[in-house]
Amino acid sequence: MLKFWEEVVSLDYDKSFAPVLSKVHPLEIVGMSTALDCLRELHAVEEEMSSQRILYGVALTLISVVSLVMNTLLLLILFNDAMDRFFRLHLLSAAFSGLVAVAPIFCALIPAIFFDLRLDDPTNIIISFTDTLGYLTLTMTTTAIAFDRFVFFLLPKLHKRLSDNSLIIGCFAAVPWVAAASMIIHMTFNGCHKRTDPYALTFTYSCR
Repeated sequence: MLKFWEEVVSLDYDKSFAPVLSKVHPLEIVGMSTALDCLRELHAVEEEMSSQRILYGVALTLISVVSLVMNTLLLLILFNDAMDRFFRLHLLSAAFSGLVAVAPIFCALIPAIFFDLRLDDPTNIIISFTDTLGYLTLTMTTTAIAFDRFVFFLLPKLHKRLSDNSLIIGCFAAVPWVAAASMIIHMTFNGCHKRTDPYALTFTYSCR
């Protein structure tokens, strides 16, 4: 690419060459310096502190605060309540998943909305991956809860035998976290990174 550009610069400007240059993306010529440059190029207009942006930020903040408070209260209840251990571990997993999922919202997305915070790699990737971790673990935990209730109502004897085995209980509750972590590690090694997009104000997998 550098050799190509040197040849272009050495040529006298000719209008017949203009259509060729017009098809070359600027970042394809100078090189992609950071992921933020790439994300910026995906948006034609810079977002200003508009009323829509403020409303979006306020709504997201309120929802995230409610989620944080409710999941924290749920954890306190679960640690102090004599509930069936098998089911309690599922609820603990779900509550922790909710807390993990709101962490990147408070640390990256909300600051990007109100304060125009732009995180560089690898900080952006490290913070934003918890959004995927929280989503995957919560999805898999709800699936595990559904399976647990299915066995509880339709196969009560089997459920009782499983509930008496502490090792099985712990392993079954850990499956969503192990599976989610394995998926994220696989995605990371394949160059699939989630980032906080300060221009679109969302999490994205764009700009690998």
